[in-house]
Amino acid sequence: MQANGELSAQAIRHFVGRTWELAGLGADFIGGADAGVDDEAATAPAASKPVALITGLGGMGKTALCAEAMALWEEQFHWVLIFQAKPHPLNFETTLREIHLALKGELQVYHAHLQDNPADAIYREADAANDFTGQKRLRRMMANLVLALQSEVILLVLDNFETNLTPQPRTAKDDAEPCWECQDPAWDECLAQLASGLEASASRVLITCRRPLAALAGANCHRVALGPLAASEAGLYLREHPVLSRMMFSADEEEGKLALRLFYASRFHPLLMDRLARLAADPSLRAQLLAALTTLETRKDATQLPALFAGLKGEGRATPAQIALELAYLDDALVVSIDQLIASVDPDARRVLWLVALANEPVTRGLLAAVWHGEESEEQQQLRQIKQSLERLPQLPAEMQAALRALPAEIHAVLAALPPKPQARPDIAAPLRKLSAIGLSTEQADGPQDDNPLIACHEVVRERIKVWMAARLAEQDGLSDKLIYLAYADLLAGYFKANQHKDLQSALLAGSRAIVYCIQAGAYEKLGEFAGDIVTGSNDRRLLQGLLPYLRNAADAAPAGRPRWRCLAYLADALSGGGQADASLEFYQQAIELARAATGGATARQAWADLGWFCGNAAVAFTQIGQLDSARHYHLESAEAKKQAARPAIEIIGGELEVLRIDIMQGRASLVLPQITSQLARVALWWQHWRAGQINPEAPDPEPLARTYISALNIAMQAAAALEDWQAALGYLVTQLEVKRFLQRPAAEIADTRFNRATMLGRLRRFDEAMEDLQACLQLFQHDPARKSRVLSALAALYDEQGDLAQALTQARRALALREGLPDPSERAISHNNLAIYLARNADAQAQEQAHWHRLAALLYLLVSELGQDLQTSLGNYAILFRHVKANHTRLFIPRIADLLRQPGFDPLAQWLSLRAVDLEALQTEVDQLLEQVRQLALAEPNEQE
Repeated sequence: MQANGELSAQAIRHFVGRTWELAGLGADFIGGADAGVDDEAATAPAASKPVALITGLGGMGKTALCAEAMALWEEQFHWVLIFQAKPHPLNFETTLREIHLALKGELQVYHAHLQDNPADAIYREADAANDFTGQKRLRRMMANLVLALQSEVILLVLDNFETNLTPQPRTAKDDAEPCWECQDPAWDECLAQLASGLEASASRVLITCRRPLAALAGANCHRVALGPLAASEAGLYLREHPVLSRMMFSADEEEGKLALRLFYASRFHPLLMDRLARLAADPSLRAQLLAALTTLETRKDATQLPALFAGLKGEGRATPAQIALELAYLDDALVVSIDQLIASVDPDARRVLWLVALANEPVTRGLLAAVWHGEESEEQQQLRQIKQSLERLPQLPAEMQAALRALPAEIHAVLAALPPKPQARPDIAAPLRKLSAIGLSTEQADGPQDDNPLIACHEVVRERIKVWMAARLAEQDGLSDKLIYLAYADLLAGYFKANQHKDLQSALLAGSRAIVYCIQAGAYEKLGEFAGDIVTGSNDRRLLQGLLPYLRNAADAAPAGRPRWRCLAYLADALSGGGQADASLEFYQQAIELARAATGGATARQAWADLGWFCGNAAVAFTQIGQLDSARHYHLESAEAKKQAARPAIEIIGGELEVLRIDIMQGRASLVLPQITSQLARVALWWQHWRAGQINPEAPDPEPLARTYISALNIAMQAAAALEDWQAALGYLVTQLEVKRFLQRPAAEIADTRFNRATMLGRLRRFDEAMEDLQACLQLFQHDPARKSRVLSALAALYDEQGDLAQALTQARRALALREGLPDPSERAISHNNLAIYLARNADAQAQEQAHWHRLAALLYLLVSELGQDLQTSLGNYAILFRHVKANHTRLFIPRIADLLRQPGFDPLAQWLSLRAVDLEALQTEVDQLLEQVRQLALAEPNEQE
């Protein structure tokens, strides 16, 4: 029996999800999935709660979750009574009358009971003659409702109950969670009686409402607060939804991309997911769908979506009246109801929500609190002390006055930009508690012991609070979007500086976020304090690629002069470090030209210093693409610019050492070795002085000194290795380890040196020691696939040198399996080439054939990725093979690409080529022509041994 069928009509039309919420309802509300019901006693387990309240913003799926709960557990109840409070409030007496008539009409327990006890009716007309009116009458009917629910096993559902509530929450203490009373006090009293009177009963009351209810605050009630779907459940939604699933797994790649776009654009908001899917279901509405996506992705304003659904008219579609109702519902869910919730909290809570909304991702409670209270990084505190000293300069000792007057112009610029110290604010706990209680913000903790959870709000809330605060300057309390962005930036940059030599990965992640906040604030001058160290210090290509759109905007928007050329350099550094060295050269050149043009002006020293930086990093990019002559030229220019800038000698030597590194790479190791050892000895002496507490003016800062010393040792190691002086190379690596351990560098950085040491130990045939180093690296890099794959590749080489070909193949295959999950095609090519080498040494004919498959795979990765230097090496190997088969009067087997891609184990290559939309026929033609050129050149040269 159902008193209102509207809710059940919605049941399970689409995916519901909410696994944990359903589990909680089953355990704490229903009483366990298989608790059962005692028909005689009509009681449930004592631990369960008789009332459940599902709250959340409009469109979060409260009704859908309610319908799912009914589908799971309705068989446990004799009767299910459903009442919809939408679009109009539920009249209290009318609802009691409908419950009375529904139960009485079934001619069961309630009907029989009334035969002997008519006064126990849930609804009775008022009777002034018998003094049955007013509060006395209402309370008796409430008691009768409780009695009826105690006597049978009934599920009473009140859906969309927010229409029954007052506009404003109940007045409460400042730290209390907001909750709403009913417009009719009888409902408040009745709900409270149900919560207390049904404790030992098997009947249940399930309520959905956008706001917490005052009547159930502190009551025996199971609370469920719904936010956006968890990412994992949103993924299941996509898979189960008939339209989205069909698009996602369509043979049309564009359809799959579109499905993902609308999936992510919704930010896992069930209402938005459903409405966007409706547009996707009709190809004729594709223009409307793309407009909606643009709004969500570009303008980031979900509150404008109602208007985008206005075009759902026409034959076979909704009527104008239905469209009007739909638009009213969307506007209420995405705008009106959220604005009402924002208005219901106090100004402090609104300001905290504003801070959450301006964060670019879920923000830890600790960081949010630091921004809220105006906490400053250690560097900011020092700058504020300097600023205070400047303000009382005449009162200070003469020496201190002279030092402060000698501060460079850039420091004065930073001091001038320091915002005023914010006033004290109350503890953040109470505002967060209020926001979470009504669904405006959410908390995500790793577990019950996590005291620093992630705080977030949905995109629709983000837009409404930004609109609210922009229209109410008085509520901003001295804050602004820019100041909030800067507060996040300063704290994250401070974390980067404090931790870059302790936990580099987390420091770089924090620093990259700081860069974005600085750019959003338009504070391009602040980037100079930390951005260069981040983009040049990270080897995480995904991190750098994520920064590229922001850095491109900064390079375009930064004011002319130093901010502009520095932003161009940050962009170039990110491109170079992100695997696009060729694309970086254009921006390096622009930065170099702008800085060089300023070397004759008033800020010449700054311009020369920046020019030295740009030239040095451009040299690295030229090295990456194999243009070593250009790299050497720019390293020389870098050293000369640093001399002109009067930089300390340690920085100039660093550039000169990089020139010598290029000389080694060009085969001049024996020629430059004396210069390397001389410069190394000079830097080593400064290092010893620093460790003894002596500050040398030629190397005053310990960090550049340490970096240059480590680099000099590395260059000396490269020279020794080039000359096959393995013992000397090992000695330089041992010293590197000592320096890094003294500096307490991160374990991963130390392991990188141990990895190199293992290579030298292998050359010296000290296999046990090499194996020990590699096993230690393998353990440390177990959660770093890129580094782990390199260790496995080195292990394969070590086994190969010891004659254990089977183990070499095993480790090489493990390395390839890891690299196929990573984006770098050059690493995949290396693994395929290594496998080809090991397989070719096997006498088995099948292994010989597999070697050819892997050799071709390596060539394809290098050719399609245009990795010129590595491609030349691969083609050189083919040249050796061509000469070998000619000498032995045999034929070289070169597989066809189509046959290769059908071979087991080469699916990752096929997918990689497909994602790049490579024309396989054109690629086959290119490979044929290239290898034919190599064959002709190889056979025209004198024969060489392989």
